[in-house]
Amino acid sequence: MPNSRNNQTSTIEDLANEANVTNVEILKIDIEGAEKTCLIPFLEKLIVCQIYLELHGGAQEHVKLLRELAHLQYRLFSYEINGSAMTACEYSFIHETCIEKYGGRRIAYFLDYLN
Repeated sequence: MPNSRNNQTSTIEDLANEANVTNVEILKIDIEGAEKTCLIPFLEKLIVCQIYLELHGGAQEHVKLLRELAHLQYRLFSYEINGSAMTACEYSFIHETCIEKYGGRRIAYFLDYLN
């Protein structure tokens, strides 16, 4: 959505551009379902080392976004089912290029990101 102060609509990219952000270490995102449409376009333009994400929807929606993140070289390192809303999960990701920076080790690829 285009940035418009009249209706207070901004994309993550708009906010980063307005603040002259060119490097993001950690992104915590809880935007009640909008993550499915705005997160991937932002991550296609800017690498974020760590992402903490609450994702809403059914299993197919979760798998779709998880695969899209895997294609962008994000690796899942933690998840938790939201106890009050069984259709929401908390996920934590790290970008492949940041793993060594945080002292992490690659154990396995959990999602088939080649498909």
